[in-house]
Amino acid sequence: MAVFAGRCSLPVAFPDGTPARNISITVCIAGTSQPAVLYAGRTRTTPSENPLTTTGSAVAAFWADPGVYDLVGPGFVIASVPTCPDPGEYAGLDITGRLAVGIMPVGSAAGTVAAGDDSRIVHAAGFTITGGIAADRIETMHRLWAGSAVAIPPGSALMALVTVEATLTVDTLTTWRSGVGAVGVFTARMGLYQLDASGSTLVCIARTDSDATLWTADAGQENSRPVADNGGSAPVAIGQVTLARGARYAIAAFVDAATVRGPQLAGAWLGVPGMAARPPALAYAGPAGEGDLRPTYPLSLLTPTASVLYGEAA
Repeated sequence: MAVFAGRCSLPVAFPDGTPARNISITVCIAGTSQPAVLYAGRTRTTPSENPLTTTGSAVAAFWADPGVYDLVGPGFVIASVPTCPDPGEYAGLDITGRLAVGIMPVGSAAGTVAAGDDSRIVHAAGFTITGGIAADRIETMHRLWAGSAVAIPPGSALMALVTVEATLTVDTLTTWRSGVGAVGVFTARMGLYQLDASGSTLVCIARTDSDATLWTADAGQENSRPVADNGGSAPVAIGQVTLARGARYAIAAFVDAATVRGPQLAGAWLGVPGMAARPPALAYAGPAGEGDLRPTYPLSLLTPTASVLYGEAA
């Protein structure tokens, strides 16, 4: 039952159009002859008479539980008249129609949420319209789109960007072989970069150890490696990193410039670099001739590429 009564105020007329002034009208539950319970106000504390009497202006006004009613007068029936719910029923919603955190049931029992950033809410991104992005990981694209073999050019980082939809902590970076393997590798690793607040520089926040065998096995191999350090100028060992909801990140794959042949990894080929370069940019490559991933990459040093790497952080 509603906490508050709903209001109805309706001009009433006889079938010939004459205003029905100062007449008796019974408010019935819609479709029945059962008189409804009426109230003197929204708080439902004081009952009101039913039948009611229309005003001198031929208005039938009453308070009743939100619902649909028939107004039965002398020689006519006005069917299916609604009384709308009182705004007080939804006091917990703000002006945008969202639930204010202050009224959520905080606790540890069923039907409550934990204080702070409850993981059941923070990680409730689910599957989005961009496709296949689970709440416990990030993927640079829907895996169904990763049907191309994207070549990693020796000495040039290939980066695919993604916006994180839920705050989460990751400790593993993954790519997939989708073609030929690497040959003659000295340095091979994956990195995770965050676009800085100015939107002009990608800053390394995590990377894997270098492993010359990373992409040398047969095609179709999953290549997962744990996070080893923060990729800074003086690398600090870390085992995990927290990603912020709404921030933009890049997963990078790299083999050194001395590599004889770079690997082909799963990803997508967009046809022309201009498609990937449109804001927000999807993929970058470069600069060339490098021996390892850099701690930072100003976007001015990178080139938009039509090759978009499929990468995962979990």
